[in-house]
Amino acid sequence: MAANIWNSIAGYVIINIEGAYIERLINSITQSGIEIWNLKRHGGCIRLCVGVGGFYRLRTIAREYPCRIRILEKHGLTVALCHMGNRYVMAFGWILALGALIMASRFVWIIDIEGCSEVKQEQVQQVLQDSGVSPGARRGRLDTAAIADSVMASDSRIAWAGAQLTGVVLQISVREAAEGADIYQAGGPCSIFASHSGVITSITALSGKPKVNAGDAVQAGDELISGNLGGGIQAEARGIVAAEVLHRYAYYAPWEQELLIPTGQSCTGVWIEFLGKTVVPCIPPYDEYRLGEVQRHTFASILPITICSAEYSELSEGRGLAPATKLMEVARAGAEAQMYEELPAEATIISKETAYSADDGGMTCTIELVAEQNIAMMGDILPDVQQ
Repeated sequence: MAANIWNSIAGYVIINIEGAYIERLINSITQSGIEIWNLKRHGGCIRLCVGVGGFYRLRTIAREYPCRIRILEKHGLTVALCHMGNRYVMAFGWILALGALIMASRFVWIIDIEGCSEVKQEQVQQVLQDSGVSPGARRGRLDTAAIADSVMASDSRIAWAGAQLTGVVLQISVREAAEGADIYQAGGPCSIFASHSGVITSITALSGKPKVNAGDAVQAGDELISGNLGGGIQAEARGIVAAEVLHRYAYYAPWEQELLIPTGQSCTGVWIEFLGKTVVPCIPPYDEYRLGEVQRHTFASILPITICSAEYSELSEGRGLAPATKLMEVARAGAEAQMYEELPAEATIISKETAYSADDGGMTCTIELVAEQNIAMMGDILPDVQQ
């Protein structure tokens, strides 16, 4: 980036090289330390960019090769100044404008505040003004860390604040504390035990002495983080212990279920379709029904009309023997309802297997899954004799 800015000021040219041994010439140019960029091949020619100073050195090297160099374009501030010729006033104006831009870049002109909701932007702006931060402040005198600290300390609703300088823009980012967020209250000495059996995947002890490592298999009730630090010192053990835990959920569904059973009543319904769309519908006389096979009679030679008819059989709720497919749905729904009720919301399911088994009385759906979850559970510190 800095090199591009310098070349734009010092000037550069776009040249076209044609002839024999062009590749050798390019190698000699790069080995001599001349900076070239944007190389493009056009047939037997190569087009590239080179700084004004490097161009004259490049021409000296090119004399050793049977190549022809032609300037296509000239760019840069120095080139523009040269083209002005005797227009000294315009050149002086350009110099003044460039100097003004350089001077302006040393100051902050825009203050952008984001993340405010409950805390008003005007309040943050007032805190910045009290700290001496406003449009026109010198960049070199701004301490972004101190600015962020002053904004965060100005209101208890601000959980975090950050300040970043980007060019002439000072970006203030505010993150407000969640409403009703729990505040940690220190408790008495305790240890952390396993609430479930499983295999430890990670352990983060915020306080206390870890008793297990990742990869260890633990049983429910095993001590994971001890609050006994030794030497008679006890503390409140805190931390997160993630483990892969095997869960098993089963639901038994009897063959006899609440079903829609035919009553024996039926009727024939008729409706008319035009170009595949129903224009004269049939309203069944039953609330619940089963539709039989549809019979279609077309009159394509006269009109694109189809007369359709089917038998409607009345159904009513009652208990009966459910088919196997229906019973599988009932058993699976019961097992999944049990799973969603008992599995912790923050648990991540790693694998899941579903199995069915039937007997004379009904069908059982069994769901076995492995989930990664926090198994940390606080409990009393074990006596020293059990440590």
